Amino acid sequence: MSSHTLDPQLHRSVILGDVFRDTRAKLSRNAKTDTAVVFVHGFNGHPVKTWVDFSGLVDNGRGAAEWASSDLFFFDYCDVTKSIDDSSDDLEVFLEGIYPKPFPIVQLLCNEIRGQDKSQEVTYSKLILVGHSEGAIIIRSCIAEIGKKSQMSGASPLTQNAQLILFAPALFGFMPTYWLGLVSQLFPFKQIMDLLVAGSPAAAEMRDFITLDQIRHETEELSRQFPADQAYVAHVVFGQNEEVVRKKRYFQDVKYSAIPGKNHVAICKPDHEYLFPLNFVRGRE
Repeated sequence: MSSHTLDPQLHRSVILGDVFRDTRAKLSRNAKTDTAVVFVHGFNGHPVKTWVDFSGLVDNGRGAAEWASSDLFFFDYCDVTKSIDDSSDDLEVFLEGIYPKPFPIVQLLCNEIRGQDKSQEVTYSKLILVGHSEGAIIIRSCIAEIGKKSQMSGASPLTQNAQLILFAPALFGFMPTYWLGLVSQLFPFKQIMDLLVAGSPAAAEMRDFITLDQIRHETEELSRQFPADQAYVAHVVFGQNEEVVRKKRYFQDVKYSAIPGKNHVAICKPDHEYLFPLNFVRGRE
C-alpha cells in the first residue's frame, strides 16, 4: 500500500490499491472521527473522477467543517467485466474490512495521520454508502445479501443503520433508446462499442431486469420485515435532465426534488457553485 499527501488540511489522501484495486481514501486528521463514507461509482466509472471535486471540497468547501469527523473511501470494482452479484460480493468484503473496525493497515494509517498511538483502536459508529448509477445497484444488492445472511444466522447485520445516498440510481435499468443513440453519436465505431457492452455481464443485467427485479424484491421484503433498519431505505435524487436511466425508486425510498440543470453525469459532481451533493450526503438538505 502506498500513501500520498495531497493536502495539508483536514484529510490526508491515500491509495488502497494493494488491498482493493484502485480504491482510494481520504482519512481525517480529527481524533474524534466516527463516520465512514463509502462512495461506489457507476458503469465504466472511476473511484474518484466520478465524484470530481468531492475530494477537494470536503477540505476547502463551505461544508468542510461537517466532514471533519468523516473518513472517505472511494471504492473501486470491476464494473464492466464482472456481474452485479460478483461486484456486490466485493463490496461486502470491503465493508466487512472497514466497518465498524477498519482492517489493520487502515488502523495504522489513521493513527499515524491523527498523531495517535499506533495501538489506538479506530472504530466507526456511522456508515454512509453513496452510489451513482450502477454503483447504487451494487450497494443495494450488497445490503440485501447481508440482510439475508443475518436472517439465517439470527444476528443483527452490522450495516443495519447504514444510510444510503443514491445519485441517479440505475435501479430500474437504462433507457436503451437514448443510451444507444448517445453511443452512436459519440463513437464512430458503434459496432465495437456494441460488442464491448454486449460482453459486459453488468450491462446485460441492467437490460434484462431479472437481476434488478430480484434485488428490489429482496430489499422491499427486508424493509417490510425490519422497518427500523434504515439500511433498506435510500435517499434518492435525480437531475431534471436525466436521460440515461429510468427515474424510479423502491417503494420505501425517500424521494427528493429533481435538481434543475443536472443530467445523469453531473448530478453527483459538486463544485464551489454546486454544493448540493456534499450537503445531501451529510443529510443537511
